[in-house]
Parts: sequence; C-alpha cells; structure tokens
Amino acid sequence: MLKRIIKAILSFPQKATVIFFFTLERALSKLIPLHSVYLNREYFFKRLDNDAKQVVHNGKGLKSEFMLYTPNHLCLHRQESFSTKEPETLRWIERYGGDGALYDIGANIGIYSIYYAKLKSGNVYSFEPSVFNLKQLAKNISVNSLSERITIIPNPLFNKTGIAKFINSNNDEGGALNAFGVEYGHDGNNIEKNFSYSTFGFSLDDLLEQGIIDEPPTLIKIDVDGIEHLILEGATKTLKQASCRSVLVEVNDSFSHQRKKVSELLLDAGFSFVEKKHSEDFDSSAGFSKNYNQIWAKEDK
Repeated sequence: MLKRIIKAILSFPQKATVIFFFTLERALSKLIPLHSVYLNREYFFKRLDNDAKQVVHNGKGLKSEFMLYTPNHLCLHRQESFSTKEPETLRWIERYGGDGALYDIGANIGIYSIYYAKLKSGNVYSFEPSVFNLKQLAKNISVNSLSERITIIPNPLFNKTGIAKFINSNNDEGGALNAFGVEYGHDGNNIEKNFSYSTFGFSLDDLLEQGIIDEPPTLIKIDVDGIEHLILEGATKTLKQASCRSVLVEVNDSFSHQRKKVSELLLDAGFSFVEKKHSEDFDSSAGFSKNYNQIWAKEDK
C-alpha cells in the first residue's frame, strides 16, 4: 500500500492526496469511531478548502454580505449557522445599532462585529482574549477591509483591573468556554482546564477613564460564558452614561447568582428589561438549554 501511495504521489498528485487521506481514514477508524467529525468525509474535504467563505444574510430588508475564514469545523459551523444560531442578536443589532460604537465583548472570530460594521456606520471594539481566536478575528476583519472600523482589544474584561489566570477549556480556533479570574463556566460549575496562563485584565470603567478607549459604547454585547455579571460590575459608570443605550447579555437561568446580579446592575444603571430569547437549537442542547440572550434598553427605539 505504501509503495502504491508513493507511486501515485509521483505520478498523479491530486489522486494521491485522495488515496492517502482515505487510507489514513481507514487506519484511524480502528481507533476512533467513524462518526467522529474529524473522520467525516464531507467535513474533511471542506477542511482542505479553508479559504474565506461568503456569508449572506437578509434582515428586515437589509442585505449584508461578508467573508469568514473556515479553517476548522467550529469556524465552518459559525459561517454556516450565522442566520440561525442567534437570530435575536442579529435583530438586536438591526434595531438598536446606528452611528454609535458597539462593544462586542467575547467577539470570538468576529461575526457580530463584522455584521455591525457592515450594516451600521458606527465603530466596533472587539474584545477577545483567546489567543486561538485572535488569529481568525484579525484575518476576518482584514479580509472584509474593516481594519479602520473595528478595533481589537486582546485583554479580558473583569470587575477590576489586574493580573489573573485565563483558563482555556480547548485550543480550537473559534472555540469558547474559557474563563478569566474564576474557575467556573457559563452555568456556574467548574470549567474544564485544558491549560491556563496569567494575563492582564481590565475593568471597562478603567479602560474609559484612563483614556485607553476614548469612544464610549452605545451598544454592549457580552457573551463570555460565565463572568458576564462581573464585567457589568466593572462597568457601572460606563453603563450609566447617557450614550449607552442597550445591552445584550447572555445569562444562564440556572446560574442564579449571575442572573440576579445582572438584573440588579442593569436596573441600577437605568435599563429596562426588554426580552430574553434563544434559538430552537438551544432547546435541544443539554448543556446550553438554559442559556438566553437578555436584551435591556434605556428607551424603546
């Protein structure tokens, strides 16, 4: 078999590539179940084609098109499910967005940052501390020619400024479920520790008061899988600014301490609760069925 593969490589490069990977699949199938995404033929050949893929979305008569790189199954899933995974986030951007700044806290690979910048005239500040996601975030901003509109903040946010542990539960580009300054995840339970390192985090109030960011937010989106309430706790002055109009924050209903703190902090800052939603995809997810995007606003636009 090895001789045939070598001969094919020398004579027919394209055919040899296919032969090699199907041979590898058969060998690995003895160790890993065939239903594994990494051995799925359709995914595998999509993985070989990892150029930027187009996203087309029609929302309230406004058509948006942009590109996303898809180097693995997670990024590919985010590209393919853009319109269906969190439709409430897209509607929130369409309804409340405008010429003010969006703070996208937990930007991941930048899908909502890019959507806002394509659809609205305001600037975007993308907060994403995962070293694995930063590469794709930067590439996606660049391929869409949005480097003048979107600013990357690679440090985590917290309720105070200082050094703490950043815990990675995985090392996949496009992955999530990380933690900073705590050892729990989106549901308040202990997070899986793939590896961790110390890094410098800020409170949002400190970033603005020290002039590190000189443009206050009009919209704030927070999806960081567990410390949303602590980030809000470090942003009490920012939230009370008149220019801060609406907040979308992911909250797990079973994480009672987080749910109560989010409500207390936003009510105290002058926001009113509008609604909480998640897509049908979350209903069938055992681990995330209690996760909802809460939308708060100071005025009904």
